Amino acid sequence: MNIGIITFHWATNYGAILQSLALQETLVNLGHNVEIINYKPKQYDDNILTFIRFRKFLHLDSYRINRRKEKKLIVFRQKYLIQTKRFTTLKKLKQHCNHFDALITGSDQVLNPSFLMSGEIGGSTAYFLDFGNENCKRIAYAASFGTTDYESQLCDKVRPLIKRFNAVSSRETTGLKIFKLMGADNPIIVPDPTILHNSEFYDKLLGRRKSLNYRIRAYILHNRENAISKTLREIDAEIITDQGLESWINAIKSSTHFITNSFHGVVFCLLYHIPFSVVLKTKENVGMNDRFYTLLGNLGLTDRIFSEAEFNSNCMNFNHNWNKISQKLQAFRNIGIDFLSKTI
Repeated sequence: MNIGIITFHWATNYGAILQSLALQETLVNLGHNVEIINYKPKQYDDNILTFIRFRKFLHLDSYRINRRKEKKLIVFRQKYLIQTKRFTTLKKLKQHCNHFDALITGSDQVLNPSFLMSGEIGGSTAYFLDFGNENCKRIAYAASFGTTDYESQLCDKVRPLIKRFNAVSSRETTGLKIFKLMGADNPIIVPDPTILHNSEFYDKLLGRRKSLNYRIRAYILHNRENAISKTLREIDAEIITDQGLESWINAIKSSTHFITNSFHGVVFCLLYHIPFSVVLKTKENVGMNDRFYTLLGNLGLTDRIFSEAEFNSNCMNFNHNWNKISQKLQAFRNIGIDFLSKTI
């Protein structure tokens, strides 16, 4: 079967690329021909126009870090992702993506309301699979909304599209509620694609790369590092910023403890049995926090979630049995593989 995946594979984000690769390779292992649909509207290109439009000059340090990171990620995408030619509009997807037997949207925050409203001029319904031939299967795998609430008028807008799906699944518990508001039948929770593989799969990406010195490391997104900078200095944590993707995995694998607000940072701690602390702006289950609560709730690890205000060196005591965690993670992994096997 010819399968097209549409996701945020183009984002300057380690997790976005790794989940793209993980889903691609899972489907290849199931015997399918797979392509990642290289859809990226022009407004997400890095040029002088977007630099000014999105006021990136107000965050120059972050901008420079992302530029350095992106140069390394481009190489990784070209090496590992099976991509179509680039499409910049939904109109072009409708013209050129009619040969797929199945389309999959997900994972990551592909169904977030922001892209729906402004992904292109006038918005974009591309990630709701508003293209492809009429008879192709449409599937949402571990799709995330990036929010715990969705405006009713937006739900109304995509309800006819959701009705065309053959199967839907979400990465978060609150995603089930949103899917139902959109008219989906029987949505289920499945794991993020990165969890569909074990650590041996990712070791292959590292090749003969040597382990780093073992120490405490931190990877903090959204410019929140300063909120816990005092504690990071006290424990002498090494800060990860703009490494290549393989180096990022290796840094986690070589950590004695990993401090992060990155969802996929947590996933790789779970895969490599690295003690970790999730440090969030708030412990409330709002916005993007539900992805942590859903995953760690299934594994009995919600005590590893801390607010920035409460986090200190005493929070780093990790008292959990990795064998039990691995058993639960494998059961969760089986749910995802079974979903893909039965729906495609």
